[in-house]
Amino acid sequence: MKNQEEEEEMVMKQVQEHKEEVRRMFGAAEKCSETLSLIDSIQRLGIFNKFTNERGDFKESIKKDEAGLLSSYEASQLRMRGEKILDEALAFTTIQLEAMAMDSTSSFSEEAKYALKRPVYKTMPRFMSRHYISLYNNNPSNNNVLLTFAKLDYNSLQQLFRKELSELSRWWKDMKLQEQLSFARDRVVECYVWALGVDYEPKHSLARIILAKVIAFISLLDDMYDVYATLDELQLFTNAIERWDITGIEKFPNYMKVLYEAILKHYGEIEQVTCKENNTPFAFDYAKERMKRQCKAYLMEAKWFNEGYIPTMEEYMEVAITSASYYVFASIALLGKKHGGQI
Repeated sequence: MKNQEEEEEMVMKQVQEHKEEVRRMFGAAEKCSETLSLIDSIQRLGIFNKFTNERGDFKESIKKDEAGLLSSYEASQLRMRGEKILDEALAFTTIQLEAMAMDSTSSFSEEAKYALKRPVYKTMPRFMSRHYISLYNNNPSNNNVLLTFAKLDYNSLQQLFRKELSELSRWWKDMKLQEQLSFARDRVVECYVWALGVDYEPKHSLARIILAKVIAFISLLDDMYDVYATLDELQLFTNAIERWDITGIEKFPNYMKVLYEAILKHYGEIEQVTCKENNTPFAFDYAKERMKRQCKAYLMEAKWFNEGYIPTMEEYMEVAITSASYYVFASIALLGKKHGGQI
């Protein structure tokens, strides 16, 4: 254990040293183009360029500009309805990148394949970083300090993520929810990856754990409302969540008692950690309210199913906006980030 701690301390020291070196590189950059190139390598983002000729068509020369194609392709991922130029950019660059991806003689082939599969704005940052480290490693013009720093940073964060997932797995196992709710999916690792996608920064370690647990509860609730509990049982559960009170649950079946108590306990822990330190009880109250509305939305969907009722698109969307769970996740994620801290 001691050797592991010493190794982690040594890695963190190296990370800090390389971080300072990268900062010095920014200060030493004499030209704006050098700074932009450095930022591009770190964040893997493109620059908006003029890619069209006087007729509004894309220039033939851009077909040979691999970096320009990729930049335009990534920029087009942020298009909104009615932005014709970005719609055209997406269509044009997709065709060019697909051709490059099929060309085994092109040094850009692997990067084109990855971009088509996982655009920067539609992927998890750390997954993208792992791939780009390999590409950057094979780039003859790479910056060795930047590359070493990236590898150290990635490995140190990977250690933290493993520690978080280990704690989450112990929590899941100790609660024995899977034994009591055998009908539900066991998705604890998936729930953690979901939370990791929200924020990977080390300072938000505790926030990830809090969010991952709530996502796990939502997964259990989703299965309970969708495929297992009777409508009468779901009505009792929803009423209890609305009261947010442990009393009166003697009418619950055993599996439902276990889940209800676990949810209230976890939210109580969230309140203790976040509200006392930040003095923001209104934020916790909002997060709690979102859980209440989540269960109401699930109950409505369960009623539709049991009654064989097909809602109109307007009726469905009004409920689905809540049942999709993003309000619950957003409120908890923001509440956890206000606390910060690591496990």
